[in-house]
Amino acid sequence: EREREMETEREGEASPRNGTRCFCGRRQPPKAMIVQSHPLLSILFFALSFKTLRVFLRTHSFTLPPKQVEGNRTKSWRWTNLSVSLVHSAITGPWALLCVYNSPEMLTEILSFQSSFAYLLVCVSTGYFIQDVADIVMNGQSRASWEFLVHHILYVG
Repeated sequence: EREREMETEREGEASPRNGTRCFCGRRQPPKAMIVQSHPLLSILFFALSFKTLRVFLRTHSFTLPPKQVEGNRTKSWRWTNLSVSLVHSAITGPWALLCVYNSPEMLTEILSFQSSFAYLLVCVSTGYFIQDVADIVMNGQSRASWEFLVHHILYVG
């Protein structure tokens, strides 16, 4: 299989390693590599996506907040924050399990293993954590949610 990959690379055909050639003859990176070559853009995209979700949940009553939350600004903010957190964990939890299922070697080759699928998961979570830190700080909840701030900062750092 490795010989076939090397042969396709020499011939200029698409392969997982060399990407594809555009009409001008230059090599284009595979789509998964685009995310890896611009991680800050990916992280910013996902941070903005979670911010959009937060605004959507706050302005629509799909999350059905309890009556005790409706009149209290702090409790209402916390309800929305936990709702977005639930969406994040509902997406990334199964995604992480799928990463391990698809590539169990990532458990033994922790420092050297690379996967575009797992890399994208890190970008999604980093975007969420950055957005959540900004939301906590901007809403004056730093003192009440310090454990979340520590968790998020340690993850991003």
